[in-house]
Amino acid sequence: MRLAARLDRIEPFYVMECAKAAEALAASPACDPAAGGEPMIFLNIGEPDFTAPPQVIEAATRCLAEGRTQYTQATGDPRLREAIAGWYAARFGVAVDPARIVVTAGASAALQLACLALFEPGDEVLMPDPSYPCNRHFVAAAGATARLLPAGPGARFQLDAASVDRVASARFTYGAWMVANLHVRERPTSRGVGECWDNVLYDSPSLGYVSATHQLGRDQGQGVLTYYWPLATADADTGRQHLFDADYGTWRDAIVSDLRRAHRNLPDVLTRLDVFRWGHAMIQPRVGRLGADLRAGLTTALGGVHFAHSDLSGIAIFEEAFFHGTRAADEVVAALATQPAATAVEAG
Repeated sequence: MRLAARLDRIEPFYVMECAKAAEALAASPACDPAAGGEPMIFLNIGEPDFTAPPQVIEAATRCLAEGRTQYTQATGDPRLREAIAGWYAARFGVAVDPARIVVTAGASAALQLACLALFEPGDEVLMPDPSYPCNRHFVAAAGATARLLPAGPGARFQLDAASVDRVASARFTYGAWMVANLHVRERPTSRGVGECWDNVLYDSPSLGYVSATHQLGRDQGQGVLTYYWPLATADADTGRQHLFDADYGTWRDAIVSDLRRAHRNLPDVLTRLDVFRWGHAMIQPRVGRLGADLRAGLTTALGGVHFAHSDLSGIAIFEEAFFHGTRAADEVVAALATQPAATAVEAG
C-alpha cells in the first residue's frame, strides 16, 4: 500500500506517549500517599482528572434510554446550536447566527476542518510557540507549513500584531502582472497627445504601454506596443489567482477595450496580440521593509559575491537598481584594493 507523501511532514504525536508514562508514574509508589508518595494531578493533555458533571451524565443516560443514538445533522443538533448562539448573546452581547455554528466531536475535529477549508499547499501559517503540538500537524495535513513564533507568558502565549508584522515585513513579496505585446501594421491614431515612448492612460487599471521603436525615431508604420497591467491587490496571492483565472480571450478583450479609449482604430491595425502572465513580476513595497533584517542582510557580500538589485530597496524602479549597481561596484573596487598584490614566480 502506498502512503501519502504528506506523512513525511507530520511528526509523531508524542503527547499520548507522555500520557502513558504519566499513568505509569501515577500507579507507582512515588504517587501513592500510603507509601509516602504525592498524588499526581494530570495537566499533560488538556483534560481534567474528574468525570463529567452530573447534568451531563444524566442527559447522556436519558438519550441512551430514549433511543436517541442516531446521527445528528452534520453541523450539529439545531437546538444545541441555537443554545450556543444564545450563550454568546448573553455572555458577550454579540448576535451569532446559529447557521454559522458547527458542532464537532472535540476541538481537534474543528481545527482540522478549519485547516482543510482555509489552507492550500504552499501556504505558511503563523502559530505561537509553545502551542499544542497536534495543531501544526493539522496544518501539515492540509499541505501548508506551520511557522512557529515565540510567544511567552508576557504575551499570554498568544501571537500579537507586532510579531506578525515583523514576519510580514521581513519577507519579499512579488506582485502579479499581465504583460502583452500588440503587433500593429501601422500606428493607431491617437486622441489628444500623439504616441510617446511611455504612454499612460488616464483612469486606467493598467500602466499603459511602451512603444518599442519610438526612441529609435521610428514612430510610424508597423511596430510593437508592450502593455502592462499590474494586479495591484493587497494580498499577492489574490492577484495571482485573478491573473490565472482569466483566460486569453478575457485578457485580450480587456486590453483592447482599455486601449480603444485612446486609440479608436486599434482593432483595425492590430495583427497579433500575445499575452504573458507573470505570477511573480516586481517586488511589492511593504511598510517596515526598509528596516527589516532580511533586506539589510541581503546587501552583505557573500565572499567575493556582491549583490545589486532594486529588490534590496523594496521597490522596483530604475533609480534603485542603478544605486545598488554602483554600490556593489564600489564594494568590489574597495575589496580588490585591500587584497595583497600578486607575486609572479618564474618557472625554473
